[in-house]
Amino acid sequence: MMRSLAAAYEVFLALQRFIRLPAFGFSALLALLGAASVAPGLPAWRLWGLLGATLAFHQFGYVLNDVIDLPIDRLHPGRAGYPLVRGWLKPWHALAYALAQIPLAFAISAWLGAGVWAYAALAAAFLGLGVYDMWGKRTRLPPLTDALQGLGWAALALYGAIVAGGAPARLSWILAAWVVLYIVLVNGVHGSLRDLTSDTAAGALTTAILLGARPGAR
Repeated sequence: MMRSLAAAYEVFLALQRFIRLPAFGFSALLALLGAASVAPGLPAWRLWGLLGATLAFHQFGYVLNDVIDLPIDRLHPGRAGYPLVRGWLKPWHALAYALAQIPLAFAISAWLGAGVWAYAALAAAFLGLGVYDMWGKRTRLPPLTDALQGLGWAALALYGAIVAGGAPARLSWILAAWVVLYIVLVNGVHGSLRDLTSDTAAGALTTAILLGARPGAR
């Protein structure tokens, strides 16, 4: 019995690491704040649909990032337990899973009765994170890809606003601007410093490395 529980717990840990379940709260928060910027409340079915599309987007962004950054993650002690690093999943399996989230998110949007601007915002969100995942640590101007990632997350907030009210309000655009700034700071400073050792060892270029940060430097 204890072995079965331990095995189930190990599977749960692998799953939540694979889809970054703890981080979904942030993704959901952006979509919900976007919705709240134009509507005081949503019917339950629309709320769950918005969260479903957001979960698909969330999984795309994080799983694709893990596939692209696998050589770097193998050098990061904190990611030793991740399914891709441990070889529990093949990269192409994870890539297929990530790409499958795109039509899923658009299908949910169609079920929600989304209009063309909702699809445009969702496409911009996927594009922003996709570009960052592919080239975020492989460009000479990492602040630019940090900003593109920020725009992707901001587009998610605008998507929430459009799904909830049909068009973003002034508050929606203020929220979007804040999201871009927040992501640029978090990814360019905190994220870059957190991964500084493995990124440097792998020859990656991040905002922190571009600005002169080096492992062990004081």
